[in-house]
Amino acid sequence: MSIFNGITASGDLRHVLRSVNGLPSNYSGSLNILINDINLPIVCRNIVLLLILGNVADEAQAADIALHFWYSAFMPMEYRLQIAMILRSFLQQSQDGEYLIRLGPTSTLHLCLQKDASVFFAHFVSSSFSVGDIQDEYNRVRTAHSRRDFRDRMYMGLKPSHRAAFKEYRRFGIVLPFGAMNAHFNRPNLSLFSPEGKWWQTDYADPLEGWE
Repeated sequence: MSIFNGITASGDLRHVLRSVNGLPSNYSGSLNILINDINLPIVCRNIVLLLILGNVADEAQAADIALHFWYSAFMPMEYRLQIAMILRSFLQQSQDGEYLIRLGPTSTLHLCLQKDASVFFAHFVSSSFSVGDIQDEYNRVRTAHSRRDFRDRMYMGLKPSHRAAFKEYRRFGIVLPFGAMNAHFNRPNLSLFSPEGKWWQTDYADPLEGWE
């Protein structure tokens, strides 16, 4: 499979994953997928997701790292270090902004990126912001007083147990089962925040809106 990720407008990675997963289990042909987006931070996030899934040997761990990089505002230090190592190796393979990366025995990732992309890759694993800084910014958006009525209306339509679980997610921004320990999720996922430390998503961003 050959995947090319460019810099013009398109959709998001969930559509690609759903398309690939929809192929018959006995499919043995070749597949070329073109993935583009005019928004450079989105392009860089999609690249990191593909690199995680293609480079972490343990498939279950690769899926878990990708999940938290995709959706959680914080992640374990171990995951942050693995992403940093993957990105360091990736950036060393640049040929004037072009990359040809192996993602397993049958897949390659061909990229043509703007020079500015390196700024976002560096930002994703930087130590420029403390956990407190990021938590404060996350809380500023997620608990904004001006959106209180919206939140109450949303909670009103949920079952009590679902309401408690959803409130827990809004509080911490971590995709974990309700009641699970989360103290080790102590490193900011800066891919969800701008280089200036501002939350990039809406106050109602919800992983449940993704593909099942």
